[in-house]
Amino acid sequence: MQELIRFARKSDMKRLSEIWQEVFSDPRCYVEDVILSYKAKKGDVFLTQAGEDIASVVYAPRSEFSFFDDQLPIAYIMGVATVPSLRGRAHMTRLMAHTLKTLHDEEVAFASLIPADEWLYDYYERFGFYRAFCLKSEEICPKAGLCSADVRDVTDTDELYSFYKEFFDDSQFCLKKTKTDIQAVVKDHLLGAGRIRAVYEKERICALAFSIFTDECVIKELLSPDPALKDVLIRDAAKLYGCKKVKLISRPGDTEREGVYFRGMLRAVRVFDVLSAYAKSNPEESFSISVKDDHIPDNTGEYRIQKCRCEKLSDIVGCDAVSPGKLVERLLCGRRCYMNLMLD
Repeated sequence: MQELIRFARKSDMKRLSEIWQEVFSDPRCYVEDVILSYKAKKGDVFLTQAGEDIASVVYAPRSEFSFFDDQLPIAYIMGVATVPSLRGRAHMTRLMAHTLKTLHDEEVAFASLIPADEWLYDYYERFGFYRAFCLKSEEICPKAGLCSADVRDVTDTDELYSFYKEFFDDSQFCLKKTKTDIQAVVKDHLLGAGRIRAVYEKERICALAFSIFTDECVIKELLSPDPALKDVLIRDAAKLYGCKKVKLISRPGDTEREGVYFRGMLRAVRVFDVLSAYAKSNPEESFSISVKDDHIPDNTGEYRIQKCRCEKLSDIVGCDAVSPGKLVERLLCGRRCYMNLMLD
C-alpha cells in the first residue's frame, strides 16, 4: 500500500475527528470544539495517508519555551495516533521522524510531549526525548480563616491571559501558552464542568485557580504571588465542592521528592540553537560536545561552547557522542521543567 506523508487539509477534518474519537475515546464536542478548533492550524497537523485513508496523525502546535534567559520556539506534540487496524506497519515511526525533521527546518528549537502511558516514555526516548517536565501532587486541608477577598468566576479570557502571561514572564524552563492555547484550555475546562476562579483587587486578577470535581476536589493550576491569596483560593475550592480536602497540582522545586512525578518530555530539535542559547546564558562555560541525532542528521556533529558562543566544528562525531535527550539532560543539570493544563 502506497504511503504519503503530508500536512492535513481542511477536507481531512471529519476523518481526523473520527480517528481522535476512536483512539482516545473523547467526546465529539471536545474533539471538534477544542482540538480541531484550536490545535489544527495549517502546518501544525502531520499525517500519513495509506492508500485512500489516513493511517497516522501527529498534532504539533507551536508556542515558546523559556530556556535559561531565552524564549525559544517549541512544538507541543500531541494527539499522536495510528488507526488501530493499520498499526504494526511503522507508520508512526516514519511520521514522527518526518515531523521532527520538518520542525527543524522550520526553525523550531524544541519539541515536547506527554506520553499517554508509562511504557511510552521508553518509546519516545528512542526519538531523542528526555524526561524533563515534572509536577507535584499534594493533599491539602484548607486553613481556617475569614475570607474577605473578592473571589469570582473568570469570564474574560483576555483578562485571564494577561494575568497568566505576566505571572510566567520571568519563569525559566517553562512551556508558555499563547493566547490561543489559553482559549483552548478555558473551553476544555468548562466543557468538563470545571470552574475558573480568581481573586480580584480593584477589578484586576491578582490570583487564579482552575478547579474541578470528579471523585475529589482538584485544583489543576493555582497561580498566586501571595501565599495568603493561595490559601483563599484553596478554601474557595473546598467550599465550592463541599470538600474537607483539596488535591493541589503544582510546580515542584528542583530538589523536592514527595508527591513529584514526571509530566512530560523535552527534545532538542535544533541543537545549534539550543547550545547557542545555553552559551549566551552561561558565559563561564567552556566545553566541547558531540551529538548524534538519528532522526535529524543536520544536528549530528561536534560543537564547541566558549565565550557565550556556540560553534559547530564538524559533522563528524566520535564514540563519545550523546543523543539529543542526553544533551538536554546535561544542559538542564537537574533542573525540572514545567508545563500544565496541556489538553492531554
